[in-house]
Amino acid sequence: ELFANGVWGSLSSDPSRRGYHGTALLLVDGSVYSGGGTFRDWDHTRFILPYLQCGLPRPGWSAPSVPTLLMYDTWYTAGFSLPAGAAISKVVLMRPGSVTHHWDANQRYEQLEFEPSEDGNDTILLKTPLNEDKAPPGYWMLFLVTAAGTPSFAQWVQFP
Repeated sequence: ELFANGVWGSLSSDPSRRGYHGTALLLVDGSVYSGGGTFRDWDHTRFILPYLQCGLPRPGWSAPSVPTLLMYDTWYTAGFSLPAGAAISKVVLMRPGSVTHHWDANQRYEQLEFEPSEDGNDTILLKTPLNEDKAPPGYWMLFLVTAAGTPSFAQWVQFP
C-alpha cells in the first residue's frame, strides 16, 4: 500500500493461513476475495483496500459501458460515471484469476490506449489490443482508473 505521504507500508494480513489450493481473486468492485487452502481456519475473506471507501456502494461510480464482445485493434466508445472532479488516467484489462490454485500463469494486466470523446465528460474512446498475443481470447475485466489510482467497477468483456 502506498500511503498518501508517498511511503510504502503494510496493511493487515489475511486472518487465515491459506496454503496450497488457496486463491485470491480480484472482484469487479476492486476488492479481493481470498479463500480455500489446505490449512484454512475460515472459508473465505474479502480484502477491501482503504481507497475503495469501504466497498459498495461508492456514490457516483459505475462500470464502463462497452459492448461485451470486443474485437482486436478496434476503437470503442465507453460510457461511465465517476465522482465529480475525478479524472481517468488509465483504462485497463485484467484477466480473471484461477479459482483453484494460489498461482495462475494466465493472470494478466493490459493497459489500453484511450482518449476523451467529443461527446463530453462521461465518455471516452478506448482501443483494444492489437491481437491475441496481447490479450488472449476469453473473458476480461475492464476497469477505468482515476488519477488518484482508484478503479471503477469492472465490466466483463470477451475477446472471441
